[in-house]
Amino acid sequence: YKPRAKKRHPADEEEPRTLDGYFALTNSGCELPEEVIKLDLRDRNFHSINLAEMDYFKNLHEIIASGNRLRISDFSIFLNLKVLSLSDNRISSIEELRNFPKIEVLDLSINMIKDISPLFRLRTLTSLDVSSNLLTGIPAEIESLDQLSTLSLCYNQISEESCTELWPNLAKLPRLSKLMLAGNQISIITESKQVMRHFRLSKLDLSSNLLSEEFDVLSLVDCSNLENFKKKK
Repeated sequence: YKPRAKKRHPADEEEPRTLDGYFALTNSGCELPEEVIKLDLRDRNFHSINLAEMDYFKNLHEIIASGNRLRISDFSIFLNLKVLSLSDNRISSIEELRNFPKIEVLDLSINMIKDISPLFRLRTLTSLDVSSNLLTGIPAEIESLDQLSTLSLCYNQISEESCTELWPNLAKLPRLSKLMLAGNQISIITESKQVMRHFRLSKLDLSSNLLSEEFDVLSLVDCSNLENFKKKK
């Protein structure tokens, strides 16, 4: 997990491109649009999508489009998407995410997102990466993501002020097994055994936070499935 990138992105220096049907077919190696299942569009400097041409690619299940300048609304025609990566696209609004009824794996890391509430409509999500954004806390409504097993919140701005609600809210996720919280401003873990007993975590990463050297790991004793715990940098 890497902190927010500071270097100048190639997409800021090159001529903007539009994703069209010709590129999609050539990139996929398929002969017909309906045969294309996966597209890898990483670092191609796409700023837009030709929706009329891409509408023929109705069987797309996976799109990796990190390192571009695309909007979530550009992908709303792909109703069968199960995997979508839009890491490093300067995304701030995610309201259009309600149009993805089958999405299971979503990567929105390295963007400018402050509110993940629109994600709570995506009841099929099993893996969510919103690391390196501008989040300060997690709303209680996250419990609607009852299929979520992997959650990365690394390198956000989650602070001590939000910690009292953070752990109870995350404990409402019945399938959560891998939780990454590195690089925030977390200084405490809830001492409530009742809260910790709700967790089924096998992996917990709290490295690069504000936990003291005297941090009491006894608060994690009730996480009976925990096998991988990381606290230090």
